[in-house]
Amino acid sequence: REFLAQIKTMVRLKRTEDELREAKNKLLETLKALETEGKIIENEKQYRLEMQRRIQEVEELERKKIVEELHDRAGQNLTALNINLNIIQSFIPFNNDKINKRIEDCFELVDDTSKCVRDAMADLRPSVLDDYGLTAALNWYGEKFRERYGIDVKVIAEDIFPRLSVSKETTLFRITQEALINIVKHAKTSQAKVSLEEINGEIFLIITDNGVGFDYFSYKKEKSWGLLFMKERVEGINGSFNLESEIGKGTKIEIILRR
Repeated sequence: REFLAQIKTMVRLKRTEDELREAKNKLLETLKALETEGKIIENEKQYRLEMQRRIQEVEELERKKIVEELHDRAGQNLTALNINLNIIQSFIPFNNDKINKRIEDCFELVDDTSKCVRDAMADLRPSVLDDYGLTAALNWYGEKFRERYGIDVKVIAEDIFPRLSVSKETTLFRITQEALINIVKHAKTSQAKVSLEEINGEIFLIITDNGVGFDYFSYKKEKSWGLLFMKERVEGINGSFNLESEIGKGTKIEIILRR
């Protein structure tokens, strides 16, 4: 009997051992599947960020081409038109008020159109960003923004030297533009602030407003596409994007990246 009991015990132990081995193998398979899935997700994220970076590069190249076309064609044509109007005016008697008034109207139209073209060129790709860098571009845009929307934007930007790469400067400038436009659309405020500084090799760009704010947790749940794209653009240059907001207490966007 004792011998049979021992055999039964050994059989039960063997079954238990087999069951444990089988459970262990299933667990390992599950872990491998999760690891593979995690790699796929990570690869998808990297792919998405790379596509975002390339789309941004193509977009900026197209903007430059359009600016060049506007400058070379529209700009030159408007200059030629202005010269022709001056020549025509020189042949018109001074006492012909009716025709001279029409010519003056044409001069005003040329001036207005030239200003519209210059504004469009600046919106597409501000030359100040290429020529003088991010700090100058932020100050320029702050003044233009105040004139256009009547919101008092305080820009506190220190000179970043040496300059950042073109892709980083462009990304930070575009995000500032988008953040300020969002303030116009949603914040219901008359004041905003943009600050740029470098601390121990890290660049800090902070955009704040004292507007109505919003529910941050609802934002995280609903995933606003505009803010999501801003976040991905920052991640595309290896930076971090942080957003803080509370109803009635305004909004703060903070971007941190290393050189």
